[in-house]
Amino acid sequence: MVTLLEWFGEEPIYYYLIAFGALATLLILAARPGPRLRERRSELTFLLVIGLTLFAFRWPVFIVPFQLGPDEASLMADALKITKDLAPWRNFDAGTSGPLNFHFLLSRALSRPQDFHSRNWAMITKANPKLMAALGSRFLLADKQLQDPLLTLRTQQTNGEGITVYVYEIAGANTGGLSPTHTVLSGNAAETIALMTSPTFAFNETAVVHEANLSGLTPAKAGAINFKKGGVRIRGRSHGPALLVLPIQFSNSLEIISTRTNSKRVPIKMLRVNLLETGILFDGEIDIKIAHVFGPFRGVKGRLRDVEDCKRLGIRETGEIPYPPNYQPLAKFHPKVNSSPR
Repeated sequence: MVTLLEWFGEEPIYYYLIAFGALATLLILAARPGPRLRERRSELTFLLVIGLTLFAFRWPVFIVPFQLGPDEASLMADALKITKDLAPWRNFDAGTSGPLNFHFLLSRALSRPQDFHSRNWAMITKANPKLMAALGSRFLLADKQLQDPLLTLRTQQTNGEGITVYVYEIAGANTGGLSPTHTVLSGNAAETIALMTSPTFAFNETAVVHEANLSGLTPAKAGAINFKKGGVRIRGRSHGPALLVLPIQFSNSLEIISTRTNSKRVPIKMLRVNLLETGILFDGEIDIKIAHVFGPFRGVKGRLRDVEDCKRLGIRETGEIPYPPNYQPLAKFHPKVNSSPR
């Protein structure tokens, strides 16, 4: 089977001839242009062609003897979680909010320069426990032992091939209570990442903002988030103006959809913080619920503003992370491609 995959890798035109040939057959049967074809077509034949068409396009994913990307592992993990709890808003990711600023930060701050990233393929190959804690990561899985004051080894497991996976707990993970009292203004994504990855940057003291500096902040006395059906519940309490930095990817489509408590009746503001996190600026005691509000019948203005944010902050690819020479998913099996470990 690997030989067949290599052949399709060398001559992909043959793979697409088979796949689109099956699709063309399906479309002809579906169109039913005349009574003669309609008489010859049976429901069983139609279902069989549908199955063959889907298989023609997807069969390499089913039989390829290695993981094509991180999506497969993510989907398997989500499927395992479903057996414990069916609520998608609580225990597994049923979608994505987009790779715009997340991709930029991940490829610059948590990966090595030689690692390849695409719009739908991102990887973490360089651990930064301080940054990861601020982004809300509580656990870190690694295939090698790591040494860092913020990491505590909780367990390890070795598979049949002798590969050991280590599970570390990250101290001080942001679970909704991160409340810095100082801000620094940055209008450039690269500058923001440089600040956030600096050894002297303290996330519990300072936040990077992108519109205007905030002054007179007091530390929040309490902060918590809970994922609920249809959104995220946020609770906080302070004795003055306070900023909660939440481990939720910011979007201009985020809206407060319900307010249970706002003790001082001061307007609550959401803002972009640390390039991709959501900041909640409030005063007093709050209990609110936020959600992404966008779509064909609810408007896309928030998403358009996200695109404008990317342009304003310089979130774009400029070629410093090039596509690997002769790269293809079958590289590990292909004798003509240099597939040395990165």
